[in-house]
Amino acid sequence: MFMHSEADIKKVKRVQFGILGPDEIKAMSVMQPDGVTSDRTFDNGKPVQGGLMDPRLGSIDRYINCATCGMDHNECPGHFGHIELAKPIRSAASASPAL
Repeated sequence: MFMHSEADIKKVKRVQFGILGPDEIKAMSVMQPDGVTSDRTFDNGKPVQGGLMDPRLGSIDRYINCATCGMDHNECPGHFGHIELAKPIRSAASASPAL
């Protein structure tokens, strides 16, 4: 169910899409410096820091506010994180088609 937000409503003037590089992704991540480092998601019902449900990524529970912005699960928009992979992965969208 969508809850009413008290945030100001503004008109969108433009939208731009692009691809971020690894350094830009790490700089934007709220999970500095290492990103997701744990394969555990919860410990005794609470999100594990460094896990996929890290409280810095946003509020997923009505009783726990976001560790980044302090908002509750209705207001927090969610925040950007990252996962460090052992080897680079090439996107299928950027690969050239085989002849």
